[in-house]
Amino acid sequence: MKHAAVKSVFLLLFTLLLAGSALAGSGTVQNGVVNLSISIEAGVPYDAALIGKIKTKFTEGSQYLYNATLKQNRFGKLIIIVPDAWPTIEGAVALGDLKREKADVKVTEGKVANARVSAFGSDTGCINLGTTNLNSNTCKSTITHEFGHYAYGLSDEYCLYVPRWEGGEWVWYQVFKDGNGNWNKCSKDVTWEVDPVEAAMGSGYSYPVSPSSPETNHVSIMWFHHVSPVTDFCSASNHNAACNHAQNSKNSFKSCWDVMASQTAFSLKKPGDTPIATITYQAPDFEIRQKPADATGQRTVKERDLELLAETDEEAYSYPRVPYIVAEIDNQGVPIRSAVVKAIITRPDGSETSVTLSDNGLQGDSTPVDGAYEGFFIDYNGDGEYKIRITADNSNHTAVEGFGFSDPDEYGSMKEVRQAKGKAVPYDFSLVATLPSIRLTGYSGQEKIPPGKITILHSLILTDGQAQLQWIAPGDDQYEGQAHAYEIRYSAGPISTDAEWNNATAVSNPPTPQPSGSQESFSFPLQQQGTIYLVVRALDENGTLSALSDNVLIDTSKAAPSAETNMPYLGASGSSGGGGCFIATAAYGSYLDPHVNSLCVFRDRHLMRNALGRSFVRCYYQLSPPFAAVISRNETLRAAARWLLTPVVFAVESPLAALLVFSLGSVIIVRVRRRKIKGRR
Repeated sequence: MKHAAVKSVFLLLFTLLLAGSALAGSGTVQNGVVNLSISIEAGVPYDAALIGKIKTKFTEGSQYLYNATLKQNRFGKLIIIVPDAWPTIEGAVALGDLKREKADVKVTEGKVANARVSAFGSDTGCINLGTTNLNSNTCKSTITHEFGHYAYGLSDEYCLYVPRWEGGEWVWYQVFKDGNGNWNKCSKDVTWEVDPVEAAMGSGYSYPVSPSSPETNHVSIMWFHHVSPVTDFCSASNHNAACNHAQNSKNSFKSCWDVMASQTAFSLKKPGDTPIATITYQAPDFEIRQKPADATGQRTVKERDLELLAETDEEAYSYPRVPYIVAEIDNQGVPIRSAVVKAIITRPDGSETSVTLSDNGLQGDSTPVDGAYEGFFIDYNGDGEYKIRITADNSNHTAVEGFGFSDPDEYGSMKEVRQAKGKAVPYDFSLVATLPSIRLTGYSGQEKIPPGKITILHSLILTDGQAQLQWIAPGDDQYEGQAHAYEIRYSAGPISTDAEWNNATAVSNPPTPQPSGSQESFSFPLQQQGTIYLVVRALDENGTLSALSDNVLIDTSKAAPSAETNMPYLGASGSSGGGGCFIATAAYGSYLDPHVNSLCVFRDRHLMRNALGRSFVRCYYQLSPPFAAVISRNETLRAAARWLLTPVVFAVESPLAALLVFSLGSVIIVRVRRRKIKGRR
């Protein structure tokens, strides 16, 4: 699945480790041979054939991986951990010091396939694979696809993940068509069975088919890996760098092989490099492990077995570098999302502070609803040792059990997809985990912590020759507070380094930052023809720049997106402005009001789909804020505004009923007028 951005910090730490050394989790790699642990989770009912299926599919997956990596990687020893409650498996050995919760692969009941990006060897990363997937003929490519996420740091090449504010909460969309109206695809030559216009609106399917030259172009495994022929990771020669899918946006438009070759622990060299040190293929060696029964021969069956796992990216920091903290709540292989998770930090002087870790895909969290709660600690007050403990609870009864986004199924659904809602957790829990202390040196007391990196950035091209960028505001110190300014620059090629940033062209008059977490939207005229790459950075009051944002690509030669594009429109204002519905927000008192949301949804789905509607919206944005400010301070004016908006809201929320009322009203008015005219005669 889709996962990355902030977790790139794991990559740096990972590449510093010697190949062959044991990592933080169960996985190890030596001379291209990868050893993994596979846990059949406690919620999976006993199935005598399941272990055999795992052996078959991972043997096929190892051969598939071996071919896809040009004979440089394969699976070696694969340890299968069976549930405690299962009958004794013949030949199984004791668990030893192997921890089930740190398994590299977790097999759960049902259908799911996803993985954390760049999490190989970490305490909180794994591949999740459903038992239904093990029955598929394409499971070998699914395993390799998810291993590409987990080990190589690759992202999906078929979609982008875009948030919007709806009904008082962030809702994430998995979109397959970018703001220029182009379907995401990889490699360059892949074609579609049909142009799936209806699919963007959520009512239909489209199937990717073979590329034009299947004998030389085998499509990318990080694209729709279920499709034939799919046998390779894309390289620079066939990678499609002309779209804004997750792999391009998170990895600066690099091909899979360009990213894979940077992971030195796996000893990979990309196509065309010499010499490539191939390894001999051997089938994986499997070992079964199981917790022994007690003295009575009984095994413990647990309804739930919650585990709280957490880690920091390093244990020593030099100011102003800040720790990245990630935690996970695991219930027998299934993640718990939307709980309350905090990092409690005890400073060297004994004082305490805390950081709320989030799983909303924003403000420092790398991927939405994946069960990884992430955040940054910035509240230093001196050099020394900082102690960290993680707490997690369901005291507000918002926790959800189940996976969020998952890779598409074999049918290649192109529908616009919201994240899975999951199942509400019906019980309270309270968990605590203690992490190794971290040490800080070089603290000066001066303001040096930069604004946070902008990780959510996408674009639209408007019919009047303007581009619109949309992103989420970071803070002044990482993701806290309010940044001082933005800088936006563009170039003919990706902007991945400070040198490329310095040589890029600045966009004039960028917007003033809003508070952290607000929606930002900025339109500007396109003055350069062709393909351009844009990057946004935030600055604090001292001029300290944030890290480079993800690149966004705009093809100025493309026409404006049709009404079928499924890129959600965020609106032109931040959370303080109700997504641009200024007067409605002032009238109803909150941008969270359902009537305000109805008006915003109508704007996004109808007005923003055509040039006339967009012109009206832009005019409204320019003229309405002063009126909204006056209305919000006077209850009489607010009541009057609500009265005037009532028929509009009614028409938006109940168009058929509004049409009926309008029709009846028109009939009554016509009849009354006729009677008056007749009376005058």
